[in-house]
Amino acid sequence: MELYGKKATIVGAGDIGTETAKRLSAFGVDVMAVDIVKATADCYCSYFDISDIQKALSISDIVIITLPLTDATRNLVDKELIANIKDGSIIVNMSRGGIIDENALAVALENGKLSAAILDVFENEPLSAESSLWGVKNLLIT
Repeated sequence: MELYGKKATIVGAGDIGTETAKRLSAFGVDVMAVDIVKATADCYCSYFDISDIQKALSISDIVIITLPLTDATRNLVDKELIANIKDGSIIVNMSRGGIIDENALAVALENGKLSAAILDVFENEPLSAESSLWGVKNLLIT
């Protein structure tokens, strides 16, 4: 996948999200921020309030989650939200397990809704050797 000209959404525009946005911007990626506080860093081309997350994800080629795990963010990326992500997008979770509904993600990967996902965190860690996630072909587990 060529990064140049793609649209990425950083969900959680704090320090980690902003540092990620800076690096993506250097490759010619249009980076949008989704957060509860307006992101003002120059690396973001636009900002969406968390209440407009579906709008941002519907136009994103890459979705990167950098949120803390709270009651408000637990299973934020659920079946409904995944259904609103642009077809063929890539999702990356480098924040906390529990923000993405892993079963809904696996279904979206297997049926081609999402082209790929990269997970560095899981609901239950370490990820069980028996987890069905290990068998999802377009899922990279780090």
